[in-house]
Amino acid sequence: MTKLRVYVKNGGVIKNTDFKKTETKEKYIEYADRFINETIEKATDFSIFDPISPVLDGARGTQLIVKGYGKIYDKLIN
Repeated sequence: MTKLRVYVKNGGVIKNTDFKKTETKEKYIEYADRFINETIEKATDFSIFDPISPVLDGARGTQLIVKGYGKIYDKLIN
């Protein structure tokens, strides 16, 4: 900044062509998206350790017994 002031005081004229055009910086949202994508690409797949969801279709033996007890509940208690 000091050099520019001295240049102007000595009669120099500053033009926009005197400055180098800087590259546009990456916006924060672009950085965040890039960071997330790079992290996901490097991530290890642990899906084999996920628990298997139980099948609740009513055809399991335990479910049939529980339903049966529910139907005869009044007869068992009284």
